[in-house]
Amino acid sequence: MLKIAVVGAANLDIRSASAKPMLSSDSNPGTVGLFPGGVGRNLAQDFAQMGDDVTFYTAIGEDSQGDIVKASLKAMKVVLAPSQGMATGTYVCMEDSDGRLLFAVNAMEIASAITVDFLRSYEKDLLASDVIVLETNIPKQAVDYLSSLDARLACDAVSTFKAVKLKDCLDRLTYCKMNRAEARILAGLDESASFDSLVEALSKGDRVNLVSLGDQGSCLFSSRELARKPAPKASIVSVNGAGDALFAAVVHCLCLGYDYDRALEIGNRACRLSLESMQAVSEKLGPGIFKD
Repeated sequence: MLKIAVVGAANLDIRSASAKPMLSSDSNPGTVGLFPGGVGRNLAQDFAQMGDDVTFYTAIGEDSQGDIVKASLKAMKVVLAPSQGMATGTYVCMEDSDGRLLFAVNAMEIASAITVDFLRSYEKDLLASDVIVLETNIPKQAVDYLSSLDARLACDAVSTFKAVKLKDCLDRLTYCKMNRAEARILAGLDESASFDSLVEALSKGDRVNLVSLGDQGSCLFSSRELARKPAPKASIVSVNGAGDALFAAVVHCLCLGYDYDRALEIGNRACRLSLESMQAVSEKLGPGIFKD
């Protein structure tokens, strides 16, 4: 069991899925559901279900949306930042009939409550963790503060818009997860850059990089080692949360000294369970993913 501190967003996800291939500028029959979400919350729940001791530092409003999110956090310790009446974060997405994301909009002003002063008041507890896991929905100042700590750090770049928060502190991260577009931004390369160029640009220092490549799988690499795996074979229900599950499982494995190939293998198991679930974190995820 690892002691994990997760710092990030907790949202209510409003997810709609078309029953048939989506037609633009039209009303499409399908389903709509409410689910606990947020990258930070998903990661925290992933770690908790894998058997780790998790403390989640976040901000949640005192509203009905927040009640749904809080109910999903019973498997961990939760430390809430004062949010001064702000609404719980909301994420609205549309998925096609094959479960793939078409577009999403987020309203997450409450994440600004996760301030440096709030985090500094828990610095001793943060430093007592085996790894601090953060994500870029939190303010840049909070990212910079956490990256200044003498600790093992894992960060999810989240999106191309938010990945830029990592440019000043990338070299201080122990583990960083990104997709191909986010990797290009952090490597300072344009869209014409080959994947080999991305690997070369990011393989500097001691940081371990996890790049998710969608249906082309994922790659885990550093200046010392490289492993690549195809995407897990899955009957896709929803892609929401799959990358979070992959990252959580890989970080767990790396913290325990697994080699990259084995870490990616187990990460793919967690990813597949998420892909085959309507929930961002599959109810089937547990310590069993580490067993052959």
